[in-house]
Formats: sequence, structure tokens, C-alpha cells
Amino acid sequence: MTTMKIINNATTEILATDVYLAHPIKVQTPVGGSTIVKAGTPLKADGTVTTGANAYGILLYDVDVEANPNASVVVSGLVNSVSAQAHSGITYDVSALEESVPGIKFRPNIKNEKPSGGGDNKVGSAVVGTAFAG
Repeated sequence: MTTMKIINNATTEILATDVYLAHPIKVQTPVGGSTIVKAGTPLKADGTVTTGANAYGILLYDVDVEANPNASVVVSGLVNSVSAQAHSGITYDVSALEESVPGIKFRPNIKNEKPSGGGDNKVGSAVVGTAFAG
């Protein structure tokens, strides 16, 4: 049975919308000794940390690699670059990240907040790839 360790008893939102695609990844222990890799950290396909070059995706949630190194990386979606960089502590090379992971777009000025009138703030209600007959 797999268990998840909750870090800081909360999650950090790095996404600017609810629409994204993430892939599974095994996160490697970063150089420097800490076993916590924070949401918003760019990772290479081998699970190591990068600032942009050769990135595979952006870590979706905080991970304690000692407790469970399995995680998800965002490979397509809209990422709040201010929130992601602030939480991860890594200054992005945005042009290198966008070149390495063309499915991700970075926006510094978008927050994933619920609208004041209710609703779920989903971007569109259609399923991608589905055609609707009119």
C-alpha cells in the first residue's frame, strides 16, 4: 500500500487554470541534502532538478523523496510563474523551459481563484478533442 506524507498540511497552487496534463515521475534527492522537493520545481526526465535546460516538466506538488519519490510533473498547461518560482525557490530560465516543455506556458499575472458568484473556474466546459454537432 502506498502512503502519502502531507508536507506543511497544505498544497501550493502553481497552476493558473484547472486544465493541465501531468505525467508520473520518480523524483531524485536533490544535491544539498534536503529530501523535500517543492511544487514548481522544474525537473528533467530522470527526476533531477533543473532551472530550465532539458526540463521534462514542472513538479505539481511538494514531494518528500525519502517518504515517497513518486510524483507528477506538469507537461502541458498554464503555470503561474510568480507562485511557482516563489514556492520552489528556483529562478526559472523561462525561455529554456518553454523550449524544453512547449506544452507549458508561463503567466506571472494569473491566479487560480474561484469566481465570486460561485462556479468552478474551469477553462471551457468542452472535452478536448471532442466535436459537438450543432
